[in-house]
Amino acid sequence: MTPSEINYNSINNQRLDWVDWAKTFLMFFIILCHSGISTDGTTWKIIFAFNVPGFFFISGYLYRPHPWQRTLKSFGIPILFFSVINLAFILLKEYSSTDSHSASFICNNIFSGYLFAGEQNFFVLFPGIWFIEVLFVCRLLMGDINKISFFRQNSLFTAGVSIATMLFLSHLTLPDQLTSPYIFRVLSCFPFMLLGHYAKEANWINLVKRPQKLQIIVVSALLYVTIYNQMGYINIWSNNYGDNYLDFFIYACAASAFLFSICRILPKSKFAEVTSKGTLLILGIHMMLIVVLRHVFKKMGLEPENEIICWMISIITIFLCYLPIKWCINHAPILIGKIPSGKKK
Repeated sequence: MTPSEINYNSINNQRLDWVDWAKTFLMFFIILCHSGISTDGTTWKIIFAFNVPGFFFISGYLYRPHPWQRTLKSFGIPILFFSVINLAFILLKEYSSTDSHSASFICNNIFSGYLFAGEQNFFVLFPGIWFIEVLFVCRLLMGDINKISFFRQNSLFTAGVSIATMLFLSHLTLPDQLTSPYIFRVLSCFPFMLLGHYAKEANWINLVKRPQKLQIIVVSALLYVTIYNQMGYINIWSNNYGDNYLDFFIYACAASAFLFSICRILPKSKFAEVTSKGTLLILGIHMMLIVVLRHVFKKMGLEPENEIICWMISIITIFLCYLPIKWCINHAPILIGKIPSGKKK
Protein backbone atom coordinates (compact mmCIF):
# COMPACT_ATOMS: atom_id res chain seq x y z
CA MET A 1 0.00 0.00 0.00
CA THR A 2 1.24 3.45 -0.79
CA PRO A 3 0.84 6.88 0.71
CA SER A 4 -0.31 8.30 -2.63
CA GLU A 5 -3.49 6.27 -2.36
CA ILE A 6 -4.19 6.72 1.33
CA ASN A 7 -7.10 9.11 0.92
CA TYR A 8 -9.68 7.66 3.22
CA ASN A 9 -12.11 10.50 2.58
CA SER A 10 -12.69 8.98 -0.84
CA ILE A 11 -14.36 5.96 0.79
CA ASN A 12 -17.65 6.93 2.38
CA ASN A 13 -15.91 9.97 3.91
CA GLN A 14 -14.77 7.77 6.77
CA ARG A 15 -11.40 6.54 7.86
CA LEU A 16 -11.25 2.78 7.55
CA ASP A 17 -9.95 1.56 10.90
CA TRP A 18 -9.63 -2.03 9.68
CA VAL A 19 -7.32 -0.82 6.88
CA ASP A 20 -5.11 0.94 9.44
CA TRP A 21 -4.85 -2.26 11.46
CA ALA A 22 -4.33 -4.47 8.42
CA LYS A 23 -1.54 -2.30 7.03
CA THR A 24 0.13 -2.13 10.43
CA PHE A 25 0.07 -5.92 10.81
CA LEU A 26 1.24 -6.48 7.22
CA MET A 27 4.08 -4.00 7.65
CA PHE A 28 5.11 -5.69 10.89
CA PHE A 29 5.15 -9.06 9.13
CA ILE A 30 7.45 -7.68 6.44
CA ILE A 31 9.82 -6.41 9.14
CA LEU A 32 9.67 -9.82 10.82
CA CYS A 33 10.52 -11.64 7.58
CA HIS A 34 13.54 -9.34 7.14
CA SER A 35 14.66 -9.71 10.75
CA GLY A 36 16.54 -12.96 10.23
CA ILE A 37 13.96 -15.69 10.83
CA SER A 38 14.57 -18.96 9.03
CA THR A 39 13.22 -19.10 5.48
CA ASP A 40 12.49 -22.80 6.07
CA GLY A 41 10.47 -22.23 9.22
CA THR A 42 6.73 -22.24 9.84
CA THR A 43 6.59 -18.51 10.62
CA TRP A 44 8.08 -17.60 7.24
CA LYS A 45 5.70 -19.91 5.38
CA ILE A 46 2.64 -18.55 7.18
CA ILE A 47 3.54 -14.88 6.79
CA PHE A 48 4.86 -14.90 3.24
CA ALA A 49 1.62 -16.49 2.08
CA PHE A 50 -0.26 -13.24 2.39
CA ASN A 51 1.74 -10.20 3.54
CA VAL A 52 2.44 -8.89 0.03
CA PRO A 53 -0.89 -10.08 -1.49
CA GLY A 54 -2.67 -8.39 1.41
CA PHE A 55 -1.02 -5.07 0.55
CA PHE A 56 -2.06 -5.37 -3.08
CA PHE A 57 -5.64 -6.21 -2.07
CA ILE A 58 -5.80 -3.08 0.08
CA SER A 59 -4.19 -1.03 -2.70
CA GLY A 60 -6.95 -2.14 -5.05
CA TYR A 61 -9.63 -1.51 -2.44
CA LEU A 62 -8.46 2.07 -1.90
CA TYR A 63 -7.51 2.73 -5.51
CA ARG A 64 -8.46 6.03 -7.11
CA PRO A 65 -6.95 7.11 -10.44
CA HIS A 66 -4.27 9.79 -10.21
CA PRO A 67 -2.08 11.27 -12.94
CA TRP A 68 0.88 8.95 -13.30
CA GLN A 69 3.22 11.91 -12.74
CA ARG A 70 1.74 12.39 -9.26
CA THR A 71 2.13 8.71 -8.45
CA LEU A 72 5.73 8.79 -9.69
CA LYS A 73 6.47 11.80 -7.50
CA SER A 74 4.85 10.28 -4.40
CA PHE A 75 6.99 7.17 -4.83
CA GLY A 76 10.15 8.70 -6.24
CA ILE A 77 10.94 11.38 -3.66
CA PRO A 78 10.77 9.07 -0.60
CA ILE A 79 12.72 6.36 -2.45
CA LEU A 80 15.45 8.84 -3.37
CA PHE A 81 15.60 10.31 0.15
CA PHE A 82 15.79 7.01 2.01
CA SER A 83 18.16 5.54 -0.59
CA VAL A 84 20.66 8.30 0.23
CA ILE A 85 20.30 7.57 3.96
CA ASN A 86 20.78 3.84 3.37
CA LEU A 87 23.80 4.49 1.15
CA ALA A 88 25.42 6.53 3.92
CA PHE A 89 24.64 3.75 6.40
CA ILE A 90 26.10 1.06 4.11
CA LEU A 91 29.28 3.05 3.44
CA LEU A 92 29.73 3.69 7.16
CA LYS A 93 29.15 0.01 7.92
CA GLU A 94 31.59 -1.08 5.20
CA TYR A 95 34.19 1.46 6.33
CA SER A 96 34.10 0.11 9.88
CA SER A 97 34.08 -3.53 8.76
CA THR A 98 37.25 -5.63 8.48
CA ASP A 99 35.72 -7.45 5.51
CA SER A 100 34.74 -4.43 3.44
CA HIS A 101 33.95 -4.31 -0.28
CA SER A 102 35.35 -1.96 -2.89
CA ALA A 103 33.43 1.17 -3.85
CA SER A 104 32.95 -0.11 -7.43
CA PHE A 105 31.56 -3.42 -6.14
CA ILE A 106 29.09 -1.57 -3.92
CA CYS A 107 27.95 0.74 -6.73
CA ASN A 108 27.47 -2.11 -9.21
CA ASN A 109 25.35 -4.08 -6.76
CA ILE A 110 23.39 -1.01 -5.71
CA PHE A 111 22.13 -0.19 -9.20
CA SER A 112 21.22 -3.77 -10.10
CA GLY A 113 19.22 -3.97 -6.89
CA TYR A 114 16.75 -1.37 -8.19
CA LEU A 115 15.66 -3.53 -11.13
CA PHE A 116 16.49 -7.18 -10.60
CA ALA A 117 16.03 -9.91 -8.00
CA GLY A 118 18.99 -12.11 -7.22
CA GLU A 119 21.23 -13.20 -4.40
CA GLN A 120 24.07 -11.15 -5.89
CA ASN A 121 22.36 -7.94 -4.78
CA PHE A 122 24.13 -7.49 -1.46
CA PHE A 123 23.34 -3.79 -1.28
CA VAL A 124 19.71 -2.71 -1.63
CA LEU A 125 19.30 0.98 -0.90
CA PHE A 126 15.53 0.81 -0.56
CA PRO A 127 14.33 -2.52 0.88
CA GLY A 128 11.06 -3.44 -0.78
CA ILE A 129 11.82 -1.44 -3.92
CA TRP A 130 10.49 -4.32 -6.03
CA PHE A 131 7.09 -4.00 -4.32
CA ILE A 132 6.90 -0.27 -5.03
CA GLU A 133 7.90 -0.74 -8.67
CA VAL A 134 5.33 -3.49 -9.20
CA LEU A 135 2.66 -1.41 -7.46
CA PHE A 136 3.50 1.56 -9.68
CA VAL A 137 3.02 -0.54 -12.83
CA CYS A 138 -0.21 -1.99 -11.43
CA ARG A 139 -1.49 1.53 -10.78
CA LEU A 140 -0.68 2.49 -14.36
CA LEU A 141 -2.69 -0.51 -15.59
CA MET A 142 -5.55 0.29 -13.20
CA GLY A 143 -6.02 3.76 -14.63
CA ASP A 144 -3.24 6.18 -13.69
CA ILE A 145 -2.68 6.27 -17.45
CA ASN A 146 -5.94 7.89 -18.53
CA LYS A 147 -6.54 5.81 -21.63
CA ILE A 148 -6.21 2.51 -19.75
CA SER A 149 -9.34 1.51 -17.84
CA PHE A 150 -10.20 -1.89 -19.35
CA PHE A 151 -8.44 -3.90 -16.64
CA ARG A 152 -10.18 -2.05 -13.81
CA GLN A 153 -13.58 -2.21 -15.47
CA ASN A 154 -13.19 -5.95 -16.11
CA SER A 155 -11.36 -6.79 -12.92
CA LEU A 156 -12.51 -10.39 -12.41
CA PHE A 157 -11.90 -11.33 -16.05
CA THR A 158 -8.43 -9.77 -15.99
CA ALA A 159 -7.60 -11.49 -12.70
CA GLY A 160 -8.73 -14.82 -14.14
CA VAL A 161 -6.56 -14.39 -17.23
CA SER A 162 -3.57 -13.44 -15.07
CA ILE A 163 -4.03 -16.50 -12.85
CA ALA A 164 -4.38 -18.79 -15.87
CA THR A 165 -1.24 -17.31 -17.38
CA MET A 166 0.71 -17.84 -14.16
CA LEU A 167 -0.48 -21.45 -14.03
CA PHE A 168 0.67 -22.01 -17.61
CA LEU A 169 4.05 -20.38 -17.00
CA SER A 170 4.59 -22.46 -13.86
CA HIS A 171 4.92 -25.54 -16.09
CA LEU A 172 7.71 -23.95 -18.10
CA THR A 173 11.36 -23.45 -17.28
CA LEU A 174 11.75 -19.73 -17.78
CA PRO A 175 15.14 -18.05 -18.24
CA ASP A 176 16.48 -15.79 -15.50
CA GLN A 177 16.60 -12.93 -18.00
CA LEU A 178 12.78 -13.02 -18.02
CA THR A 179 12.02 -13.72 -14.36
CA SER A 180 14.71 -11.69 -12.57
CA PRO A 181 13.38 -8.20 -13.53
CA TYR A 182 10.94 -7.01 -10.87
CA ILE A 183 8.36 -6.10 -13.50
CA PHE A 184 7.74 -9.82 -14.10
CA ARG A 185 6.01 -9.95 -10.70
CA VAL A 186 3.22 -7.69 -11.99
CA LEU A 187 1.56 -10.77 -13.44
CA SER A 188 1.39 -12.52 -10.06
CA CYS A 189 0.48 -9.46 -7.95
CA PHE A 190 -2.05 -7.73 -10.22
CA PRO A 191 -4.87 -10.26 -9.52
CA PHE A 192 -4.85 -9.34 -5.82
CA MET A 193 -5.13 -5.63 -6.61
CA LEU A 194 -7.96 -6.31 -9.07
CA LEU A 195 -9.75 -8.44 -6.48
CA GLY A 196 -9.43 -5.65 -3.93
CA HIS A 197 -10.94 -3.16 -6.36
CA TYR A 198 -13.79 -5.54 -7.17
CA ALA A 199 -14.43 -6.09 -3.45
CA LYS A 200 -14.89 -2.35 -3.00
CA GLU A 201 -17.12 -1.98 -6.06
CA ALA A 202 -19.25 -4.93 -4.92
CA ASN A 203 -19.30 -3.55 -1.36
CA TRP A 204 -18.16 -6.90 0.02
CA ILE A 205 -16.70 -5.48 3.22
CA ASN A 206 -19.72 -3.45 4.30
CA LEU A 207 -22.17 -6.24 3.47
CA VAL A 208 -20.59 -8.51 6.07
CA LYS A 209 -22.39 -8.25 9.42
CA ARG A 210 -20.77 -8.99 12.79
CA PRO A 211 -22.00 -12.62 13.09
CA GLN A 212 -20.77 -13.23 9.55
CA LYS A 213 -17.36 -11.84 10.46
CA LEU A 214 -16.92 -14.65 12.97
CA GLN A 215 -18.00 -17.19 10.35
CA ILE A 216 -15.49 -15.80 7.87
CA ILE A 217 -12.74 -15.95 10.51
CA VAL A 218 -13.48 -19.64 11.16
CA VAL A 219 -13.92 -20.66 7.51
CA SER A 220 -10.87 -18.75 6.24
CA ALA A 221 -8.75 -20.13 9.10
CA LEU A 222 -9.81 -23.71 8.27
CA LEU A 223 -9.10 -23.18 4.56
CA TYR A 224 -5.78 -21.58 5.44
CA VAL A 225 -4.72 -24.54 7.60
CA THR A 226 -5.93 -27.08 5.03
CA ILE A 227 -3.89 -25.63 2.18
CA TYR A 228 -0.86 -24.87 4.39
CA ASN A 229 0.36 -28.48 4.42
CA GLN A 230 0.30 -28.58 0.62
CA MET A 231 2.33 -25.42 0.07
CA GLY A 232 6.01 -25.33 -0.74
CA TYR A 233 8.43 -22.42 -0.42
CA ILE A 234 6.80 -19.01 -0.98
CA ASN A 235 8.60 -15.77 -1.80
CA ILE A 236 7.21 -13.46 -4.48
CA TRP A 237 10.49 -11.52 -4.61
CA SER A 238 12.30 -14.62 -5.87
CA ASN A 239 9.28 -15.72 -7.93
CA ASN A 240 8.41 -18.75 -5.77
CA TYR A 241 4.73 -19.59 -5.26
CA GLY A 242 4.76 -22.95 -3.54
CA ASP A 243 3.65 -26.00 -5.52
CA ASN A 244 1.51 -23.99 -7.94
CA TYR A 245 0.19 -20.46 -8.31
CA LEU A 246 -3.52 -21.33 -7.97
CA ASP A 247 -3.00 -22.91 -4.55
CA PHE A 248 -0.92 -19.89 -3.59
CA PHE A 249 -3.67 -17.50 -4.74
CA ILE A 250 -6.37 -19.35 -2.76
CA TYR A 251 -4.02 -19.62 0.23
CA ALA A 252 -3.24 -15.90 0.14
CA CYS A 253 -6.93 -14.96 -0.19
CA ALA A 254 -7.91 -17.17 2.75
CA ALA A 255 -5.12 -15.77 4.92
CA SER A 256 -5.96 -12.18 3.94
CA ALA A 257 -9.68 -12.73 4.65
CA PHE A 258 -8.73 -14.10 8.07
CA LEU A 259 -6.53 -11.09 8.86
CA PHE A 260 -9.02 -8.51 7.54
CA SER A 261 -11.87 -10.09 9.51
CA ILE A 262 -9.80 -9.90 12.69
CA CYS A 263 -8.94 -6.26 11.93
CA ARG A 264 -12.61 -5.37 11.46
CA ILE A 265 -13.42 -6.24 15.07
CA LEU A 266 -10.46 -4.36 16.56
CA PRO A 267 -11.06 -0.91 18.11
CA LYS A 268 -9.80 2.31 16.59
CA SER A 269 -6.11 2.89 17.35
CA LYS A 270 -4.03 6.04 17.03
CA PHE A 271 -0.89 3.92 16.74
CA ALA A 272 -2.34 1.94 13.83
CA GLU A 273 -3.65 5.13 12.20
CA VAL A 274 -0.23 6.79 12.27
CA THR A 275 1.78 3.68 11.42
CA SER A 276 -0.42 2.84 8.43
CA LYS A 277 0.57 6.14 6.81
CA GLY A 278 4.27 5.38 6.99
CA THR A 279 4.69 2.44 4.60
CA LEU A 280 7.43 4.11 2.57
CA LEU A 281 9.28 5.36 5.65
CA ILE A 282 9.18 1.93 7.30
CA LEU A 283 10.39 0.27 4.11
CA GLY A 284 13.13 2.88 3.87
CA ILE A 285 14.62 2.59 7.36
CA HIS A 286 13.62 -0.76 8.85
CA MET A 287 16.67 -2.68 7.63
CA MET A 288 19.03 -0.14 9.21
CA LEU A 289 17.19 -0.49 12.51
CA ILE A 290 17.26 -4.28 12.25
CA VAL A 291 21.03 -4.32 11.61
CA VAL A 292 21.65 -2.07 14.63
CA LEU A 293 19.30 -4.02 16.91
CA ARG A 294 20.78 -7.37 15.87
CA HIS A 295 24.21 -6.00 16.76
CA VAL A 296 22.92 -4.79 20.14
CA PHE A 297 21.34 -8.15 20.98
CA LYS A 298 24.51 -9.96 19.89
CA LYS A 299 26.59 -7.74 22.19
CA MET A 300 24.19 -8.71 24.99
CA GLY A 301 25.05 -12.36 24.37
CA LEU A 302 21.72 -13.16 22.69
CA GLU A 303 21.58 -15.00 19.37
CA PRO A 304 19.85 -12.67 16.83
CA GLU A 305 18.82 -15.66 14.66
CA ASN A 306 16.66 -16.98 17.49
CA GLU A 307 13.01 -16.56 16.46
CA ILE A 308 11.98 -14.99 19.77
CA ILE A 309 14.75 -12.40 19.36
CA CYS A 310 13.57 -11.78 15.78
CA TRP A 311 10.08 -11.04 17.09
CA MET A 312 11.51 -8.69 19.72
CA ILE A 313 13.63 -6.87 17.12
CA SER A 314 10.60 -6.50 14.83
CA ILE A 315 8.37 -5.12 17.59
CA ILE A 316 11.03 -2.61 18.66
CA THR A 317 11.58 -1.60 15.02
CA ILE A 318 7.96 -0.79 14.26
CA PHE A 319 7.65 1.20 17.50
CA LEU A 320 10.84 3.13 16.66
CA CYS A 321 9.27 4.11 13.33
CA TYR A 322 6.21 5.67 14.99
CA LEU A 323 7.67 9.07 15.94
CA PRO A 324 9.47 9.64 12.59
CA ILE A 325 6.20 8.88 10.78
CA LYS A 326 4.32 11.30 13.03
CA TRP A 327 6.96 13.98 12.39
CA CYS A 328 6.70 13.47 8.64
CA ILE A 329 2.90 13.73 8.75
CA ASN A 330 3.18 17.15 10.41
CA HIS A 331 6.31 18.57 8.80
CA ALA A 332 7.38 16.63 5.69
CA PRO A 333 4.45 14.61 4.29
CA ILE A 334 6.21 14.16 0.94
CA LEU A 335 8.72 11.85 2.67
CA ILE A 336 5.91 9.37 3.26
CA GLY A 337 4.51 9.93 -0.21
CA LYS A 338 1.75 12.33 0.78
CA ILE A 339 1.31 15.22 -1.63
CA PRO A 340 -0.34 18.20 0.12
CA SER A 341 -3.57 19.61 -1.33
CA GLY A 342 -3.01 22.09 -4.10
CA LYS A 343 0.31 20.44 -5.07
CA LYS A 344 -0.91 17.44 -7.00
CA LYS A 345 0.94 18.12 -10.20
